[in-house]
Amino acid sequence: MKLNTLFVWILWALMVLAALTYVAERTDPIPLGEDWEPLPVVVGHRAVSAAWMWELDYEWREPIPRLAIVALIRLSGFDFRAPRFCSVLLLGLAAFALIRAAGQLRGFTRVTDAFFPLVLLHWGQSRPLLQIMFLDYVLTIALAVGVLLVMLKHPGGPPLRAGLLAALCLLGLPLCGAVGVAVAPPLILWLGYAGVRRLRSSEPGGRRDGAWLLSLAALAVGLLGLYFA
Repeated sequence: MKLNTLFVWILWALMVLAALTYVAERTDPIPLGEDWEPLPVVVGHRAVSAAWMWELDYEWREPIPRLAIVALIRLSGFDFRAPRFCSVLLLGLAAFALIRAAGQLRGFTRVTDAFFPLVLLHWGQSRPLLQIMFLDYVLTIALAVGVLLVMLKHPGGPPLRAGLLAALCLLGLPLCGAVGVAVAPPLILWLGYAGVRRLRSSEPGGRRDGAWLLSLAALAVGLLGLYFA
């Protein structure tokens, strides 16, 4: 393994470990502050329902983060640090995927690829790392990175399987709150453009793939509109 590659992956591992340690030392398994907000649903005093997932939190709709927070706390034995650790792992996974993608695109890893773990896992992000309600930001980053990876791997337009993966990530963005809504429009345009290119392609199955991608882009537009209803 080359020295540049070794340096980047050691730094990535250290950043993930440091972020996990930071969360472990600065948070408690009991609810504190905003942790009390999902508590009625966590303990079963309020049912997990579509109405609860879709209701406004201030001016945000965030059904996926809400459901994830409740599930993580319950599965961890009511340890309120679980969503925080999940945030670290998601950011670490995003950094891992971006380092791999950069290395595959150019054929080798550069020292500058250390940018990804440094920017995603530094302690200046104390609020996303330490507050469970900021899981919506982290999920938005993870989903947007998922779409970006498909874009990088298939610059001329993805085949159906990769396009479906990108579309699933894209459809999840408006369900993660206002930040996801802000990120989604340019990615929807890309998916629509990719659909048009596949539709006009002479490759076998190109018209079918293009129709699917355009349909999913239209569904994402509809979901954006529903968010504001």
